[in-house]
Amino acid sequence: MKISSVLISAFIGFCLLFSTLACNKSFLTKEPQGLLSEENLTNKAGVNGLLVGAYSLLDGVGGPGAVVGVWSQSISNWTFGGVASDDAHKGSEYGDQTDLELIENYTATAVNPYFDGKWGALYTGVQRANDVLRVLDKIKEGVISDEEALQIRAEAVFLRAVFHFEAAKLWLNVPYVTDSISFENGNYQVPNTEPVWPKIEADLMYAATNLTETKSEIGRANSWAAKSFLAKAYMYQHKFQEAKPLLADIIQHGVNPAGEKYDLVRYSDNFNPSTKNSAESVFAVQMSVNDNSGGANGNLADQLNYGAGGPANCCGFYQPSFSLVNSFKTDPITGLPLLDTWNDSDIKNDQSIASSSPFEPYTGTLDPRIDWTVGRRGIPYLDWGIMPGASWIVSQAAAGPYLPIKHIYYKAKRSTTSEGGGNVNSNNYTMIRFADILLWAAEQKWRSDHCRTRRIM
Repeated sequence: MKISSVLISAFIGFCLLFSTLACNKSFLTKEPQGLLSEENLTNKAGVNGLLVGAYSLLDGVGGPGAVVGVWSQSISNWTFGGVASDDAHKGSEYGDQTDLELIENYTATAVNPYFDGKWGALYTGVQRANDVLRVLDKIKEGVISDEEALQIRAEAVFLRAVFHFEAAKLWLNVPYVTDSISFENGNYQVPNTEPVWPKIEADLMYAATNLTETKSEIGRANSWAAKSFLAKAYMYQHKFQEAKPLLADIIQHGVNPAGEKYDLVRYSDNFNPSTKNSAESVFAVQMSVNDNSGGANGNLADQLNYGAGGPANCCGFYQPSFSLVNSFKTDPITGLPLLDTWNDSDIKNDQSIASSSPFEPYTGTLDPRIDWTVGRRGIPYLDWGIMPGASWIVSQAAAGPYLPIKHIYYKAKRSTTSEGGGNVNSNNYTMIRFADILLWAAEQKWRSDHCRTRRIM
């Protein structure tokens, strides 16, 4: 009898609960926790937050990812640029990151996961830039000023162009995805049958026209950054006459977002996290550590590129090549580079020589920038002491005797410019330096004069 009473009470309770829920279906339409609704974003703080999120993808970290790791997505393109060229070897040892070995020896195919990671990171960046534009269009009039809206739009359009530019460098005619393309609109199957450069140019022209010269935050794009990327797009296409007036204007009048006139700085300062965002920095991907992100805002995608000894003690990738080092040879009389004979022989090095064995560095004439570009035995490795050679190399047999140095932080600043084990630091990646602008201007002049001379002949 007691059991029956309990069962009856439970049944009545269940009926009451069911009737209550049946009459009130609001529990079915609760907003999910941890997600932002459109109402949260259609204001100044919300759309700016989206814009910062688009900037954050410039380093390549935060997209869908690749099975090989974030290093395939690095904005420095050390995998697709340095390793794929004659500048660097993959590094580490044979059999480590075999997919990257295929890129190094030109046998990679379309299924290589390094390509998948890079593609995903770039188009996630495109999506974030387009999300900014979509939300911006839904903000009610008066919530933000017209000028604020214009700057947000121009920065997002600039970022969209930069992400597509990076994709075009690898795959040439890629799908150009704008904010009008979406799954909801049913137009998401975007072809890549048309040249992509005119669309990149159009976005960069819009940004160059509408962005202001100065910004309250140094990492944001200004009008001169947009003009510089436009000039770079022209140079990629050999449109030298279009690039000429743009480059002249940048050289004469260009300033960084802080309003500082573009100029050359000491070469090593371009790669020192303590002197970043200098007058030579036209546009840089900002890196940050010790900011409660656990290193996620540092240059995470370059974390493998440290020697087996010295800073971080891991992991031996991206080792400079013999040919890169040889290119720093100079004529002992003129001091000029050896244009024809620089690679006829290797400069003296410690290949296959143990660190415990004696060694004297090369005594011939070299461009002094070599030791701010490459770590070599017998020469100071920033302030980490004399580079000892083989004991700092994972495998000389696999990748030679040299170490990268441009992305390394100084030992004296380790606590403020690195995080964790030390292989994530706050060294910006400068996408365009003022030195690049000057080099393009020189190339443009030579190309134009050379073509004109050929026509005359």
